[in-house]
Amino acid sequence: MLLEETPRTQEDLTSPLPPPTTEERCDICGLEIEESHACLQSIPASVLTLKDPRIGTVVVEHYVLEEFICDSSTSLVYKARHQLINGHVAVKLARAISTHDPFTVLRTSRAALIAAHLNHPNIVRCIEFSHDSDRNAVLVMEWANGTTLSQLIAREVSLTPLRALNLFEGLCDALRYAQTQGVNHINLKPNGIIVETVNGAEQARLLDFGLMKMLDPVDANTFVKSEHFKYSSPEEQAGQPPDQRSMIYSLGLILFDMLTGRVETLEGSSAANERIDVPPLVKIRPDLTEAVVIDKILSRCVAFLPSKRFQTLDDLCVAVSQARLEVERIERVERFHHQDDGEPNSFTDNHMTLLIVALCVCALFAIVGA
Repeated sequence: MLLEETPRTQEDLTSPLPPPTTEERCDICGLEIEESHACLQSIPASVLTLKDPRIGTVVVEHYVLEEFICDSSTSLVYKARHQLINGHVAVKLARAISTHDPFTVLRTSRAALIAAHLNHPNIVRCIEFSHDSDRNAVLVMEWANGTTLSQLIAREVSLTPLRALNLFEGLCDALRYAQTQGVNHINLKPNGIIVETVNGAEQARLLDFGLMKMLDPVDANTFVKSEHFKYSSPEEQAGQPPDQRSMIYSLGLILFDMLTGRVETLEGSSAANERIDVPPLVKIRPDLTEAVVIDKILSRCVAFLPSKRFQTLDDLCVAVSQARLEVERIERVERFHHQDDGEPNSFTDNHMTLLIVALCVCALFAIVGA
């Protein structure tokens, strides 16, 4: 039986047809997908995570991927569980880049073997470096409970001088130790540093020493867009091989970022090999008495010419240790003056009370003796 055609009116015949829709529609609600899609925001993250086909799979024989953590230009990071001991680890999966050069793979494997033997409180331990069934690199690391330094800076904008120096000193000491073991960190950036609380004290810990980055083909466009580019030295941006003075430059920018949160606003931070003007801390934070002390370190870390920087990590570690002691002294003096200006000084008050009591006793004995 033929269906009757609905008669069309004169208005229907003369009105233009609607343009074909090309926008992407949500599979759940049918609405156009925008940058902030309310439909997806209302769904628990645990449900969305289930769409990741890697969740629940096993890599390197016995690590079960349980939760997606983050991604970068070179790798995906998951929280995983060891099938036998039920301990958690962090697993980094390379983005199908590990087969482009067998010599690079061999070099990275040797570096990972050395990194696995690093034992330092400020270094997240590398447990295993292997490949999955598709020959993509897999890096298994100790699971660190904390937040990245980049997240900490974004949340608090600027850290106190003593807090920043304590974290910075741990990073310097870790890099110096790693260098004595034959390993250099080639990818220093706040996002590659975890800040943990250990025994009530904050502690900065370095991540994978750029092992995944070593597998990534050199791409100038990708490098300029990476987070490491913002903290890389001028010679790295010019394509020259980095040395420990390059690491010192990156460390200086990280310290500057911890105290100001302004690395992205520096002039010249978007063009390779352009001189970056890092202003003295005393100009940005004139309220800080400690700024003069810290500027002595920053000025030598971020000098444009490598010959003007600290020449070794040993020199930098000594300078940072001395600066931390000086900052502690300044803060003790400020606390003492603050107590004198406003709050009662319990130490002074106790001595004054004892002195008054002693004078009263002496006066009483004098009256009795008379």
